[in-house]
Amino acid sequence: MKRSARNFRIILIGYIIFSAAFLFYSYTQVDPGLSITRFQLPARIIRGFQELGFRRPLSLTLFTGIVSGFTVLYFLTLRAYKSITKSGFYLILASVTGILVLGYPAYSHDIFNYLFSARILVVYGKNPFTTVPLAFASFDPWLSFMRWTHLPSAYTPLWIAFTVPLYLIGLGRFVTVLFTFKAFLAACFVATVVVIGEIMKNIDPDRRLRAMIFFGLNPLVLMESVISPHNDIVMALLAVGSYLIYLKRRRLLSFLALAVSAAAKTMTVFLYPVALTGWNPMRALIAMTLATLAGFAVKELLPWYLLWVLPFAALNVRFTRLTLFFALVSIGFAFSYAPHMYFGDYRPEELTAKTLIVLAGVTAGVLALIPLPKGGPGRTGKPAL
Repeated sequence: MKRSARNFRIILIGYIIFSAAFLFYSYTQVDPGLSITRFQLPARIIRGFQELGFRRPLSLTLFTGIVSGFTVLYFLTLRAYKSITKSGFYLILASVTGILVLGYPAYSHDIFNYLFSARILVVYGKNPFTTVPLAFASFDPWLSFMRWTHLPSAYTPLWIAFTVPLYLIGLGRFVTVLFTFKAFLAACFVATVVVIGEIMKNIDPDRRLRAMIFFGLNPLVLMESVISPHNDIVMALLAVGSYLIYLKRRRLLSFLALAVSAAAKTMTVFLYPVALTGWNPMRALIAMTLATLAGFAVKELLPWYLLWVLPFAALNVRFTRLTLFFALVSIGFAFSYAPHMYFGDYRPEELTAKTLIVLAGVTAGVLALIPLPKGGPGRTGKPAL
């Protein structure tokens, strides 16, 4: 008992240390065109972090070290899940989320597009689906750090509707609006973890905590839901929420939740056949795996697309090898940001390196699916997860 408590404290302290490291590191990626604060001292500190980000080899080393630390902690926690209490897990989750939500969205500019789509509607009274941000370039300072300013909003009307009250809560000031959006998306992430736990309570209670750890402490999920959050986590929350409502035998409300999920981001239409024939965790996983592969085929290897499938992988943790496959693939995608930390732009060499890292993660995942000879690790032929 004392040993378990000591191990838990070590894991908790490790998560706090590496979360703080990720928080500070994220500010090395602040866009040069963005001034977060007018106060001299914090502005000087942020400039120091920015300069560190331009020291590319050191930046790469720091990023790789932090992600490696999270990866080690992740697998240690998965392995020791039986000795971790539910309250202990929530303490880790709250600590990690509370720290990372304060970070700069270092790995994607999507959240800035969410902000500006709402700004076009609220401040300028224009339609974000027909008006490009570039139309305001001559007088709106937010355009100095945005990307894809020549294109109208690519988001759904429902998502734009979600963003308007968030913009208003932030009072139209960049920093408060940014962190209002981040807090909302982080809350959706935590809610997704809770819903996964509630589903597992109904379908596989013995592995409930393992499923919550699998999703909630996954390094890639934390990067794409809390540090640089995407609206995909809202879609995921509504999708797993639909499954939970189905388990409570409220079928009409379940279909409504799934419809809202698809209206927020369309890829959950792949779950319609599953919902119509009766929710099943494996069928849901297959459906969202196909959705993710379709997304990769149509666009590119965007790491946050795994937010579509990882919640449903969590619901299938009884399949140890399958769990390890998705864990390793997601870790590969987490490390795929490393080339950008080194090159700092989107040159062909960066894309090649990113693809190779992703393929390494996929290869490791596929190898994990292959049964080991009898007498291997653990003498059971099962992977050590």
